[in-house]
Order: sequence, then structure tokens, then C-alpha cells
Amino acid sequence: MKSRFSQLAVAAATIIAISLLIHWFFASGSSVAFAEVLQKICNSSYTFDLNFDVSDAKAAGQSIKGGILEPGRMRMDCPPIPGMGPISSIMDVQSGKCLILFHHQKVAELLANPIPNRNAGGGGFAAFVSGPVKELWNLRDGTEKNLGKKTINGVEVEGFEVHLEDEGDIPREEALQYDIQIWASAKTAEPVLVEMVMKARDDSGQMVHWTMDHFQLDVQLDEALFKLEPPTG
Repeated sequence: MKSRFSQLAVAAATIIAISLLIHWFFASGSSVAFAEVLQKICNSSYTFDLNFDVSDAKAAGQSIKGGILEPGRMRMDCPPIPGMGPISSIMDVQSGKCLILFHHQKVAELLANPIPNRNAGGGGFAAFVSGPVKELWNLRDGTEKNLGKKTINGVEVEGFEVHLEDEGDIPREEALQYDIQIWASAKTAEPVLVEMVMKARDDSGQMVHWTMDHFQLDVQLDEALFKLEPPTG
């Protein structure tokens, strides 16, 4: 049973990586709007919704509630999984430690290094869950694509797209590529939508699609929900 818990824990930790994309891309933004987003994101606590679909229909349509508590604590609350119940992930960005909570089983597991392969994903995609965000800003190399402006839910937004690929000595059947689109309000610089598509680089057709939206900035969050110590009881 412990092995099963460990596998789910690693999957949850991988999902946490997506929230760190917000910090990384907005921090080194390509326009005045994204420079302003840096201040709004890095100086506030906020919540968001994360949804993802995978090519395997058994895991499709999952929705997760996410929260960021500055400085550097993140929490993801996953919906109930058949036979497992709800699962939460809490992570300290600086240390890379991640606490996984299996609520129905009242089991907690603390991971010191959730994703050991730091050479994957555009020169270090796995590092999104194991190192300070500021160390990741240099991964931007100027190849990002400006997507211009459009309207999302009545809000005029400005966006850009970044393409990343796994690097290093990784077998082709295990290598992945990532296409990420970031959209922020052209008027207020507040984040509106983040989309990411992760694809296998072989011919398997495997794909995962994430979206992050419904951002709420400068919210009051309960610090007790972001501790790395298992709750009592």
C-alpha cells in the first residue's frame, strides 16, 4: 500500500510544478504588462483553479484548487479519487519538500525530493518543484512567441507562448515537450489564463492539457493549511 501512496504522491508533486510556471514566466515578462504581473504575483498570496485532461480517458477532466502563500508555500487540493478519496499537496519552494495528505486514510507522506530528474523539461523542468523560483528565470532565451491581444470572458488580455523540450540523455520514448501560453490583463496586468500542453516526443500520441484560471490575488489564507507538519487527528 505504501508503494501505491508513493506513486500518487509523485503525481501530485508533478502537478505542483504548473503553479510555479506562473512565477517563472511572469517574472521575466516580455512587456510592460508582464513586468507589472511580477509585482502583483510575487508580493501577494493568491488562489486559482487548475484543470487538466489527459489522453487516457480514465484520468480525464480533473479539477484542482490551488493556493500560494507567500513566501514560497503552495497547496493543491485534488478532488476525490475512486478508492482513495481527496488528496492534498503542500510544498515549500525553497527546500523542495512536499507533504502529501491522504485525507480518508489519514496518512501523510513527506517527500524531500519529489522529482529527482532535474535534467528534463527545457533544461530543468523538474526543477520547478525543487528550487528557488529566481534560479529559473534564466531559462527564458528570447525565443518566446508574442501572441498579441484578445478577449477572454470580456477581459482584454495580452499573451505569449513558450516551447520547451526535455534535454539530456533521455530515451525518446520518455522525452516530453511543453507548449505554454500565458495570458494577463492588458489593463491591470493580473493573470487571467495559463494553458500548457505536454506531449510525448515519440509517436504514442500521449498528451496532457492543463489550464489555470480564476485567479484571486491578495487573499487572506490560513497559514495552518500550508504547514509541512501533518495535521493532528
